[in-house]
Amino acid sequence: MTVTKTWSMDAEPGPDVTRVRDRFGILWRHDVLDLWLGHIGHTDENGQPYEDYRQWHELLRRGPLTDASNE
Repeated sequence: MTVTKTWSMDAEPGPDVTRVRDRFGILWRHDVLDLWLGHIGHTDENGQPYEDYRQWHELLRRGPLTDASNE
């Protein structure tokens, strides 16, 4: 049985967590600059989707967050 980690408070996810999913189902991946990148529907001037970024404390407002590292 696998236990899924969730976050809804200020706790940092730790180095083993590379991706999380928010309550909207959006997948966020951790990058080397300590930002979390995800496709939330934003597009550029050509209509192409691009990744938006958030810091961990901003992602917590989109929680609860679920560990999606092994998806």
